[in-house]
Amino acid sequence: MKIAVVGIGKIYFREKGFLEKKYDIAAIADNAKAGQYIEGYNCVSIGELQRIDWDKILICTSAYMAELRSQLNEMGIENDKILSINEILDEIHKDADMDKYNADKAEYKRQCVEKRASLFLFNSRYEKPKIKDYREQSGDMDHHYYYMDILVAKKIIQDCPKHHYDIGSRVDGLISHLITADIMTTAIDIRPLTVRNPGGGIVPLEFIQADAVTLTEIQDNSIASLSSLHAVEHFGLGRYGDVIDTDACYKAMKTMQRVLACGGKLYFAVPVGKEDRLYFNAHRVFRPDTLLECFDQLKAEEMFLIHNNEILAYTSADIAAKSYQQEVGEYDCGIFIFSKSQEWVHGD
Repeated sequence: MKIAVVGIGKIYFREKGFLEKKYDIAAIADNAKAGQYIEGYNCVSIGELQRIDWDKILICTSAYMAELRSQLNEMGIENDKILSINEILDEIHKDADMDKYNADKAEYKRQCVEKRASLFLFNSRYEKPKIKDYREQSGDMDHHYYYMDILVAKKIIQDCPKHHYDIGSRVDGLISHLITADIMTTAIDIRPLTVRNPGGGIVPLEFIQADAVTLTEIQDNSIASLSSLHAVEHFGLGRYGDVIDTDACYKAMKTMQRVLACGGKLYFAVPVGKEDRLYFNAHRVFRPDTLLECFDQLKAEEMFLIHNNEILAYTSADIAAKSYQQEVGEYDCGIFIFSKSQEWVHGD
């Protein structure tokens, strides 16, 4: 079978020996590596795939599976022509995985007999096979979320606000970092959250279930420290039980601008790219300029791009000069730190 591989990264180069044995690789393409020549391969842009002779397309990344599938669908390529790397790897390694598992099980049982063990004896009643974890990378993570949560948490902890508010960020990411630093944090989300405070309230976390598009419960100019990381791109798409609203993302940004206090800081992150694009119903990707225009009553103090697993930093002067335009990719994480001055509190 001839395949075209889309999404070239560590998974492909780790598994290419198996893939080359199983398939005839007609071409490889990657948005982030557009134009890059890789020796021994027919390298094309994703937009050129339709002129290549292939039977199936293999999306060789887990992190951007939904985005790439949507992009291919928009080009007229049906889902039955698209393969998932996770399914392929499981099939390729199925026999080897089971051989290893059975050999490990036999060795464990042998040692139990040899050592006359009395604790943790093998019992088939409790057997729970995990046969492919040994093939995974140590500490594999989503680099956007990993770098973003740490970077923003460090900024907030350095500012040490008395009370921080957050809209839709990861409880097991940014918010966990903040409460570990003993910063009183109020999390706001449209979905419910069961907050458990063991030991008499040692966790400085409060929760408000609310629609962050409007935040009618919160007064104007009242929050000194506010964040929303990788959340607003989902608003109005129904994915999380919210009401369908094509303008929800813009309304939410205006709401954050409204509730931010004079002298306050907003830490904001969404996917950014060269053009505004909707991947319904997963998320949106914004041009940085679109975001800067939406937050028209705030000053952009700093900006960061998580691009190809690197963090690129921009000062307010760099932002004014639009230096980021030369470096933003098709799908990066854009992090913005905004401040609000006195003139906007009085309505300009």
